[in-house]
Amino acid sequence: MRSKLLAGLTTAVATVAIAAPAAHAQEIIAPAPTPTNEISPANPATPNGEISPANPETPQASMGFGKCSVAKSSHGYVYAVCPVNANAIPYGETVSLSYKINGLHTFKPRTHATWSNASGTVTLTNDGSMPGQTPGSTTNLTQNIKIAFKNPSVAKVRKDLIIAMTGQSGNVPVTNPVAGA
Repeated sequence: MRSKLLAGLTTAVATVAIAAPAAHAQEIIAPAPTPTNEISPANPATPNGEISPANPETPQASMGFGKCSVAKSSHGYVYAVCPVNANAIPYGETVSLSYKINGLHTFKPRTHATWSNASGTVTLTNDGSMPGQTPGSTTNLTQNIKIAFKNPSVAKVRKDLIIAMTGQSGNVPVTNPVAGA
């Protein structure tokens, strides 16, 4: 019995060993494309992958709300932190976004944190304070709106929280005018 099992197992292994290389040999592998280093008007030379003056690609500036995060503090109130993101803001430009919180009553806890009002304006300025920034460059900026709620549960705040844009200044399109949790 034992020898029959070993003979059957040996036959199965030998069959797989013979069939496996044949199956792999049938795969066709295309050669990798070769990069062209030819310099032409369509492919100008640029050092270190920089954007060439002949083919400028400036990123599109935009701003909007990010996704809010909601948590319960150790003091018993619920709070939300909602980011306002401004992307590719040109050097020296200021953008602002006015907002209003709908549906929930807010309050300001007596803590050392800076708390936002139920409505207000967030102003973001690319003043060149980022390292390596020069006139003509762009940067991404973020500022948080931090709001607290006295009585509702975390689940209720996640369900009901809506922050809507009420206005803006600057020549930047708004990509996400409403935030929730």
